[in-house]
Order: sequence, then C-alpha cells, then structure tokens
Amino acid sequence: MNKTIFIDTSVFILAYTFPTSNSAMIEKLIDGEEITGVISGFVLEELNSYFRKYQNEKIVYKVLKHVSTMCEIVYRDNITLELEQWKGKIKEKDLEHLATVKYLGLRYLIAYDRDYEPFEEYRTPKQFIRELGLKSYQTEY
Repeated sequence: MNKTIFIDTSVFILAYTFPTSNSAMIEKLIDGEEITGVISGFVLEELNSYFRKYQNEKIVYKVLKHVSTMCEIVYRDNITLELEQWKGKIKEKDLEHLATVKYLGLRYLIAYDRDYEPFEEYRTPKQFIRELGLKSYQTEY
C-alpha cells in the first residue's frame, strides 16, 4: 500500500468521534504504518482548539500526542512560497493544508470538506478507503 496522504483536521475529529467510520479506518491504517500520514502545524492547532472546547485536558493531551507521533508534521515556515501561490484560491482556514499538499507533491488530501472539491488531490474518507480496495462504511466520513 505505502501511500503518503495529507489528513485534514476533520478526518481526525470524525475518527475520534465515530470509531466505526471511514475516518477511523484511515487513522488505524496510519497508526499501523500501512500508509503515511502528513499534517500541517495548523492541523494540530485546530485539533487543540476543537478538543479543548468539547473534551477534558486528558483527552486533549492524548489526541495531540497520538496525532503528532503518528504523522509527519510540516510547519508554516517551510511552505511560505506555496502559501503565497495558493492564497485566494481557497478559504484562509484551508490554505495551510492545501499549501502543504502542493509543497510535498502529495496525490491525496483526505478531508470531509467541500472547500477542497476544486482540487484533484481531494478525496473524502470513503472515496479514499474505496480507492485502497477496502470495504467502506456507508457514510462519507
């Protein structure tokens, strides 16, 4: 299998919220090192904000530690040229994610977010699971 994919914040939120979901399947594939997950530093910030709002400190720590140890992290300082190139072509909240994908030349940006639809790298969790030839859950996420 050995694919490298960018994982949007939405996939992690859905994976931790719905353990029987396509997002959770992707998280397990990354955790099992069957595929390589890449995130931007902004994904960690978004996860921190989300889980601080809805969970306790212990859960926040577990999620951030888990995600940061199983995924490669690309920080904003490394993608300044791509940020400029793609600015205005996607919402600001998604810019760092898209710029990371473009910077690394990744084939897949896995998210549950229609803002990415104009970009060929975009796949929903369900689409990606099916592309791997695995049986997916009914939901897109």
